[in-house]
Amino acid sequence: KESPKTANVLVVHRNQGVEVIHLHTGRTLCELPLAANIMHTDINKDGAVDHLEAIIEEGAVIRPEGHQVNDVGNLPCFAWVTTGTPATHSLYNQSICSTDSIYRKMLKTLNSQARRGKNIDIEPETKLQAVTPVSIVRSKNRDEIDRNVDTEDALFLVSDGVLSSFDQAGGLNWQIQTTSYWTSPAMVRIERHDDSLMAGEDMTATLEMKIHPSLEKMKLKPHGAHDHVLVTGMEWASIINEEGEVLAEFLLPDAPVGPPVIGDFDNDGWNDIIFHTRTSLTGMSMKPTRHRKPLSFIMGGLLLLLGTVIVVHLASNTPAEKGAQARRSKKRATD
Repeated sequence: KESPKTANVLVVHRNQGVEVIHLHTGRTLCELPLAANIMHTDINKDGAVDHLEAIIEEGAVIRPEGHQVNDVGNLPCFAWVTTGTPATHSLYNQSICSTDSIYRKMLKTLNSQARRGKNIDIEPETKLQAVTPVSIVRSKNRDEIDRNVDTEDALFLVSDGVLSSFDQAGGLNWQIQTTSYWTSPAMVRIERHDDSLMAGEDMTATLEMKIHPSLEKMKLKPHGAHDHVLVTGMEWASIINEEGEVLAEFLLPDAPVGPPVIGDFDNDGWNDIIFHTRTSLTGMSMKPTRHRKPLSFIMGGLLLLLGTVIVVHLASNTPAEKGAQARRSKKRATD
């Protein structure tokens, strides 16, 4: 790697693309326009830029080669992946919603309460939302094909907490239900002190505000080998590995209003997380714990049972016990 002394350009990641600026003159050397709220990467490692987009409840959106995102009569809720700069054709489009989501009805209730406060007629259906997708490196031991390059999996999160993972060809790896649901704008409860209340006012009031759910790629260690994702919703957050297993799940101190910051702030070898919430900046430290599986409990129980049997068997064959048995077995001549 070149040292900072030899650097001569500044790469700027803007909202609408990437720009390369010459450090000595300030002139723009080149730029690449990229749409916002879309993940731009190379998931199949063919050298072309791929674009990961979540299409949620839009109209019939025309994409490259005349493809329509949604079929007639179906609610649009798709992962839409295209390739090329600008996009020339699609790689795949797959559904990222689930009809079995346990939080769908709850979101409908939350949206209804918000609309009542504005004296707006309640819509019959709940509008779902999605965050910007992410991509994580796919471990080679999960590939059925022996590859000499690391392909990437694409992950999509919907506001009812459904998280979906697809491989570079569009095959579904897994789809799970998380607790990281949200609605934005959200009705957030705020507590007020007694001395600030007017007569008849309630101590708990609600405030409508925009929140910042997120789906972030992270590693458990600063230089770890495997990618994980941090899923942040309105009240809950969780850390999930590439297999779709929930490693940690925790309640947020308040509604998030900004993206989380990930880094090893206490220098203990494990990454930490800072959450920007409505009322505070909260840092959380990760501490590893031993993962005990059900099989470990079963094996432990069997070993304990076997040890008990051996101890009982040995105790019943001690020298003192043998001597007592021998004395009981001896008979006198007068008997």
